[in-house]
Amino acid sequence: MKIGLISDTHDNIPTCNKLIPHFLKEKIEVLIHCGDIISPFMKRVFVPLYDMGVKMYGVFGNNDGEKSGLMEILGTIMELTPDFYELELENKHFLIVHHLPESLIQSLAASKKFDYIIKGHLHEKRSEKVGKTRIINPGEACGYISGTASIAILDTELDSVEFYDVQVEM
Repeated sequence: MKIGLISDTHDNIPTCNKLIPHFLKEKIEVLIHCGDIISPFMKRVFVPLYDMGVKMYGVFGNNDGEKSGLMEILGTIMELTPDFYELELENKHFLIVHHLPESLIQSLAASKKFDYIIKGHLHEKRSEKVGKTRIINPGEACGYISGTASIAILDTELDSVEFYDVQVEM
């Protein structure tokens, strides 16, 4: 199964619109958003995926202030939860979070409960195997910190992660 991973969109619609075609081209079946969506009007970015039948899940981040609006507007196409999301897809166990201390991430990985821990917050790409658990951060889709916006595609059959980048016009 191909799963699209995105985080820290921070309302950067033009840049996110440059990233979404990678998901469409790779024919992802699921999209996971790891928080810091920011406002409900980001829905328009994700509608093309929804229209293609992509199932979407997301968690809130520390900058998501308009939670009720996000639930009301974006929640019509994406399952959203406040803190973390435990998900099972094709017999693989996922934990989706925006941010947890690294020591807790390592402990969760060591528990062997999860095949994948998908996280955001740090605006840094990461794909690391800890025991049986792969920890992934798709990086920052907004590109505000690094000047490079990124997403990732997880192939659960191959247990591989591919990152896609676009330069941000500042």
